[in-house]
Amino acid sequence: MACCPRLLTLARTDTQIGNLLWQRALWLASSLVLQREVHCAVKVSQPAAEHTQQSHTAAGQQHAACVWPWQQAAISSHQQQTHMLLPAFGAFHAVVAAAADAATTAATDAAIAQLLQLIQQQTTDTDAEHQQYRQMQLSAHQLAGAAVQPGQLLQLLHASCKLQQTPSPLLQLLTHAAVQALPQLAPSQVADVLDSLSTCHSSCKPKIKQLPKRAALNKALSRYLQQHQHAFDAAGTVALAAALARDSYTSSSTISSNASTSSSSFTVLAMLMMDHMQQMSSQQLSEVLAACAAAQHYNQAVLDAAVQVAVQLLRQQGFRLQQQQHEADAAGEGQQQATAGASGRQQEQQQQQPSSTTAADEASSQASADQCASLQQQQQQDGFSPQSLMQLLQACSALRHHSAELLECAATATLRSLHAMQLQQVVEVVAACAQLNHYNLALFQEACRMAQQAMAEDLTQQQQQQEQQQESTGSTPETGSSSSSSLASIVTQLASSCAVVNHFDKGFFQALASWLGQLQMQQLSHQQLLAWFQVQFCLTDAAVQLPELRSIGLPNQLLLAAHEAWSKDVSGQRLTAFHKEVHDALQQAGKRCRLNVALDGPLVVDVVSLRIPQYGRKERVAIQLETPDMFAANAPHAALGPTAARWRALQSRGWQVLSLRYSDWCRLKTPEDRARYMWHMREASAVRAPLAPDVVRVGAQQQDSSSKAPKSLSQQLWRLLVD
Repeated sequence: MACCPRLLTLARTDTQIGNLLWQRALWLASSLVLQREVHCAVKVSQPAAEHTQQSHTAAGQQHAACVWPWQQAAISSHQQQTHMLLPAFGAFHAVVAAAADAATTAATDAAIAQLLQLIQQQTTDTDAEHQQYRQMQLSAHQLAGAAVQPGQLLQLLHASCKLQQTPSPLLQLLTHAAVQALPQLAPSQVADVLDSLSTCHSSCKPKIKQLPKRAALNKALSRYLQQHQHAFDAAGTVALAAALARDSYTSSSTISSNASTSSSSFTVLAMLMMDHMQQMSSQQLSEVLAACAAAQHYNQAVLDAAVQVAVQLLRQQGFRLQQQQHEADAAGEGQQQATAGASGRQQEQQQQQPSSTTAADEASSQASADQCASLQQQQQQDGFSPQSLMQLLQACSALRHHSAELLECAATATLRSLHAMQLQQVVEVVAACAQLNHYNLALFQEACRMAQQAMAEDLTQQQQQQEQQQESTGSTPETGSSSSSSLASIVTQLASSCAVVNHFDKGFFQALASWLGQLQMQQLSHQQLLAWFQVQFCLTDAAVQLPELRSIGLPNQLLLAAHEAWSKDVSGQRLTAFHKEVHDALQQAGKRCRLNVALDGPLVVDVVSLRIPQYGRKERVAIQLETPDMFAANAPHAALGPTAARWRALQSRGWQVLSLRYSDWCRLKTPEDRARYMWHMREASAVRAPLAPDVVRVGAQQQDSSSKAPKSLSQQLWRLLVD
């Protein structure tokens, strides 16, 4: 390719010499395509040709006025042939780039295959496992940023899910590949990819707080859902909702209907839920709402539609729940055995008395059996089972969505299907009703009766085990078992629910006190001990009105452990900004106050000295500082069960309750407005609150529940006691 300077000088003036040189250059360049130095030739020749073209153009423009016509023609011909040469070099560059891409793709495929082989290796040796972990780290580092095909991504994800420890570089590689490959995935593969990523994130070593590139993955997923909205069916929507509910894709913020970066996918998914809500079965409906509850994503339109469909399904069932799957299988086996026995007897009769209609009878019986099986399968798919109903109510309780119609229908269905339900399922229904402040007397009575029977059976079983072990070993065995631990959790939840709605069954609590005496305190968690402290507190208050409860008391050992747990929980509480702002406003208004004063039991309150003359006497008023999580999320934002229980506890001690909500407080911008508001709160804007006839709502005409609640280390009630 090299040319002497004199020959190039002649080419500038002589057209024939220039043409010969360019033809020779084209021939030499075409012969270099299959040679190893083609890449270097392109790098060297293309800039040289471009420089030659630029210099020739500048020289031609500079001397155009002083050259002869034949020289001008030679220069023009030379420029044209230079333009012919540049596309040739561009084509060579494209060929070389394609070859390089092919080589890179082949190397990437080989590296991915090697990484997949490393992941799939099974080893029990500790040293070999450590070496395998290091090799996976190095391979993932080498593949960082590489283009991974969707099929390769699925293979890597499925293999990585089986790892006990997922290297952090491998998780970063998989997440980056998922973001790049998401537009090419089928709708049925999206949920699989998200589930696998979440599984790998849970086993990642070292632990990382959130999934790498989570924001990019959420944005890509939102775009994918918008583009492929019509490609999802009811089952795909349920699977995707369950995948999005994993902790890797959702934040731990409070429940809100506003779409954020982490909840934007759920916002788009809400449209899919609304489209397929009518086609969903009861199980799918429960799973969708459970996914929303796990993700702490509240969408009132979705919840309203789901509640409407659930009520419709319960009415179609006649408020009777379907059997459990194992019971249905047992019933099916019994039916098959009965059918087999009947057919055997029929065959014996046919052998004794032959008939010409045997084939027709067999065909009709087979058709009726198929019809019954299909009908039973359709009912199992469409109707609510105890498990799906329990899951639905748990989701509504977690999302604070109050629907009196749904709760009443669920209570009726539970009462009519007690024979098909376990004690834990009944207690979960009762707990959801208590959390949403819905009281059904018959439901609570039946739940207490079933729990009382279970405790009696457990006591009998423990006594038999103790007698048998004492006879065999001669020593007294320790009380308590795994069955007692599970029953303790169920009974604790039921007793706490009864305390919330002020339902105190004498027989149940007497049996409860006797059964708790045989229980070891080590079997109770910290939260369960707090619940028992609250139960004893409410039981003491109820004994004032019900003298038959005065003789009932929890074991002293349990009360001491519960009080110790409560003391630790109270010592870790902190004041919120809302609390301090109200305190400052009361101080500015001339009201003396004390903060964090404990009365009796679990009532830890903020006390404010305030004199309100009414009929010539002083009145004690408790101002409750309430956040949105203490009320239902949907209108009319009724008080939840624990909130109403605290109100009753204050009222029973002679306090009148005023309700001051955070949304009303946020509308007061200046300290002067807040001080004036607190001074005139009793006279200016006090109205009755719903579902609490003795509770007064302050500033209800300015109600706006869209404000975000203040953050706090504890999520319990803050209030000011006014004396």
